[in-house]
Amino acid sequence: MQKAYSKLQIKSFEDESRTIRGIATTPSTDRYGDSVIPGGAKFALPIPLLWQHDSSKPIGHVTAAKITDEGIEIEAKIMQVAAPNGLAARLDEAWESVKSGLVRGLSIGFKPIKYELIKETGGIEFQEWDFYELSVVTIPANAEASITAIKNFAAQQSAALGAAGEKTKAALGLLPVKLQTVKKGSNMNIQEIIKRLEDTKSAKVAERDALQEAVAKEGRTKSAQERENFDTLSDEIKALDLELKDMRQLEQQNIAKAAPVEAGAAQAKDYAGIAVQKAPEKLEKGIAFARFAGVIGAAKGDLHTAKSIAEHRFPEDKRLHHVMKAAVAAGTTQDPAFAGRLVEYQQISTDFIEFLRPKTIIGQFGVGSVPALRSIPFNVTIKGQNVGGTAGWVGEGKHKPLTAQGFTTVNLGFFKLAAITAASDELLRFSNPSAERLIRDDLAAAVISEMDSAFIAIANAGVTNVKPASITNSLTAYTTGTGDPEADIAALWTAAVSANADLSSAVYVTTPAVAMKLAGLKSAADNRRFPDVTVLGGTINGVPLIVSSKVDAGAFILAFASDIFLADDGVVTIDASREASLIMDSDPQALKDAANGGSATLADLKAAQYVSMFQTNQIAFRAERYVNWSKRRATAVAGVNSTSAGGWK
Repeated sequence: MQKAYSKLQIKSFEDESRTIRGIATTPSTDRYGDSVIPGGAKFALPIPLLWQHDSSKPIGHVTAAKITDEGIEIEAKIMQVAAPNGLAARLDEAWESVKSGLVRGLSIGFKPIKYELIKETGGIEFQEWDFYELSVVTIPANAEASITAIKNFAAQQSAALGAAGEKTKAALGLLPVKLQTVKKGSNMNIQEIIKRLEDTKSAKVAERDALQEAVAKEGRTKSAQERENFDTLSDEIKALDLELKDMRQLEQQNIAKAAPVEAGAAQAKDYAGIAVQKAPEKLEKGIAFARFAGVIGAAKGDLHTAKSIAEHRFPEDKRLHHVMKAAVAAGTTQDPAFAGRLVEYQQISTDFIEFLRPKTIIGQFGVGSVPALRSIPFNVTIKGQNVGGTAGWVGEGKHKPLTAQGFTTVNLGFFKLAAITAASDELLRFSNPSAERLIRDDLAAAVISEMDSAFIAIANAGVTNVKPASITNSLTAYTTGTGDPEADIAALWTAAVSANADLSSAVYVTTPAVAMKLAGLKSAADNRRFPDVTVLGGTINGVPLIVSSKVDAGAFILAFASDIFLADDGVVTIDASREASLIMDSDPQALKDAANGGSATLADLKAAQYVSMFQTNQIAFRAERYVNWSKRRATAVAGVNSTSAGGWK
């Protein structure tokens, strides 16, 4: 069974009939390099309509299908029943997912009859094929096809072309239009909203005019799809015009109500009109943290001076001002804003953590479809079960089986991960976005590199009271591969299945080189063996794949997130100093120990000489984070060497 995908675009809907219209496939090449020729389709109506290509989950039928130059136009109906409860829930879920836009794709299931290789893309052109089923799916691959309508056809389909159709359209009204560059929760004033409305309208008008000009140049009328797009754009422009009219009327009302505010907040709170507040500055992730570090450094560590510098350099960054103020005066029970300022510092620190998160292996757990590690607090004793009990069938009057269960005790203490970087006075004095990014990226790069290496490198056995061992260290060495990736991956599951591991928490981790190798492997029929894998990650048979350059060369790892404990307070602490003298070496403690023992060479000592921040007009920044991890049981991690036995092929 082959599959080809289409993009789904909802235009309008009613709840009574659950009928959809759209394009099942187009002749265009999809993202996998394949092309399905519509004219080669062989089918008999009705065609089953499935949910996510699961033959055990039918949701309706394709009731009409017409082959055109643009593709196969289809009409399908999602069924509606009252019982049984499970079936009714599945059908309702499918309809609501399509109607709300959560599921935006169609996919045909078919059997190839006649096909040939496309030399330009390396894909396949399917020239003749049996059309077996159509599915509603989440991720489309062919971006050109679309569902053109989701409407109520309970009256009669022919009525859509007459007065009844116009009546239905009038009852539906104008659909809401999403404005350009607006995010949920944005705090915009009226003038900014009007500007966004005008920009969105201009874009819609330009798109509609371009469509009309293209059709005119080709000397033809619009296709059904083009007519639907043209009408939709026209309706959206009308809706934007009405919204602009409302907003301009509201603007005039506010101008008429406006009264001068002379004494600030005390009088502003009594103002009954609409207060216009300027939208806060939008910053890249981690930039707020870099600003905090830079201001502290420029003030030579003096918090009172730092507040003045922050207000002068970043006059619109009120959160930064509040954080500096919170550090100057002690809070009291009479100060309702005291705790809020501490929260603002936590937000700045969390902002930096969020910048780090997608760049680290640990940070990718718990994001999207990747299962989360088992989070526990620091210095709390946790009982973990590492050997499960068993049950058995018991005859009348017979002894019941008893199995001794094994338990371990885990207590994750504090481990401190620190990074230091230095910046010149000139860089901080003439601060700009480039300087802020430099401070942020320097601090982040060191933390990311060390954390990933410590977490996953098999050679990291840990250091008592200094850093935790990696989750792979207990493996001693990765299992020797057979040269067959599918067989090697299947073998990794053996111990986990025997130990009754939570299979739903499985995650693969490997290097970019191994991921690229898997992405390029093909079957004898020239199909990709791992179609959902890229050099950036993806999935293998539904299991998420994380990619990191810190994984040991050639290693392919299977980990169960629910069997890995993680203690992390999610805060980064920043300090700055102009008076410090630093040992300029990536491992200063080891070099100092070697010097005391006499094993360090003169060249080593010269290269690692102390550098005075005061003497060289530099400021040192130190970022610290507390984190620890541990495996719940030995079967939590398994790994194979993909390069052994000649490598995967």
